[in-house]
Amino acid sequence: MMIDDAAERFRDAYGIDELTDPSALSQDSTHVFGRIISTPTDTGKPSDSSLLLESSRAMGNGKRTPLRFAAQGVKVREGTPGVAGFGWFPGCLVGLKGRNGGGGAFEVEEVIMPPPLEMERTPLPDMLAMQERTGGQPVEVMLAAGPYTLDADLEYAPFEALVEAAIRDRPDVLLLLGPFVDSAHPLLKVGDTDLTPVQLFREHISSRLTALMESSPGTAVILIPSVRDLISRHVAFPQTPLDKDPELGLPKRVRMLPNPAHFYVNETLFSVASIDVLFHLRKEEYFRRAEEADAEPATGVVAPKDAMAELCRHVLGQRSMYPLVPPPADVAGEVNLDLAHHELLQLDVAPDVLILPSRLKYFAKIVDSVVAMNPGYLTKGNTAGTYSKLSIHPRRGAAPPADREKDGEEVEHEVYDRARVDVYRI
Repeated sequence: MMIDDAAERFRDAYGIDELTDPSALSQDSTHVFGRIISTPTDTGKPSDSSLLLESSRAMGNGKRTPLRFAAQGVKVREGTPGVAGFGWFPGCLVGLKGRNGGGGAFEVEEVIMPPPLEMERTPLPDMLAMQERTGGQPVEVMLAAGPYTLDADLEYAPFEALVEAAIRDRPDVLLLLGPFVDSAHPLLKVGDTDLTPVQLFREHISSRLTALMESSPGTAVILIPSVRDLISRHVAFPQTPLDKDPELGLPKRVRMLPNPAHFYVNETLFSVASIDVLFHLRKEEYFRRAEEADAEPATGVVAPKDAMAELCRHVLGQRSMYPLVPPPADVAGEVNLDLAHHELLQLDVAPDVLILPSRLKYFAKIVDSVVAMNPGYLTKGNTAGTYSKLSIHPRRGAAPPADREKDGEEVEHEVYDRARVDVYRI
């Protein structure tokens, strides 16, 4: 079903009349669509000789056809300008042009990148009304991802420093991603504590959030769990929100969201996941140079490939918060991927802000009109880590003409043009 749905979008976006079975013999070039599968290799990463294309049952009876690349070179269409290549990984959905002339393989002549997601839109009068309620001031979002304590102890000193910064800065939103009580913490793995996970959370997380909300009642606090959270009853991804258990001792106004989560702050749409999808994609990505089929004549020096932006582009282009299938074998336990609920991973529209914390170096980038962020982790072993602050300024410009206000013209949010991201070391 996933392949068929994506294939239909692909056909509609590029005006392709028919998609054929890649395993069927043909002397003429045809268009095909399917999922990339990789057979095991010595390095674990996909290679030229390990790639197969899996069809849907409707288009090819679910067959897996080996892929080979045309001897005269491969072209890429609708790719990132200047990159001159394409990236694949197990599970990614792709459209190809080529032929199966025999030999049991489909010869790829052209790779066609997936159509982009549409940006979220809001009636302009509604957007201006929301901004009027903030008094024309920017919306401030502070965000951090666990672990929240050093490996050497369970005192949560970095988290205390984060809450002190929030009390000082009084953000509109404090977004916290798990793990809050980390199953991978060295002391918890050996049972070197007298406190239960709930007691640890209540003593070190809830008590400090209570102090924050007493000091800054205008700050909204959002918690999103991790599959490594010992206080979560659901440890597969996608993951349900933390339970509103009175024993956790959280203030009533704290909002619990699932993992991944999609939510609005005024008009701004956020998409967030605590899984390290960027690192997993980096481990599994197969990159191949290719000629840009739709490139304009070069007018200057082409910028080098931005690896982190391309990883975020995979998430957006595949319309999934975790597009890898299966996860890398050596880190599969970090995901516990549950494909029975794959629809909860899907992106229907492009978020204004995409937050994907990772062990890779922190960054903030504009990727296809999306503010993509990796805030890093608040702690790394026995070293203090990083957190981020996002300031979203109001839309500039005059009020809309009366006729536009009457019919409620919908406009893109253009958050990328009015946001500022700062990364701080705790």
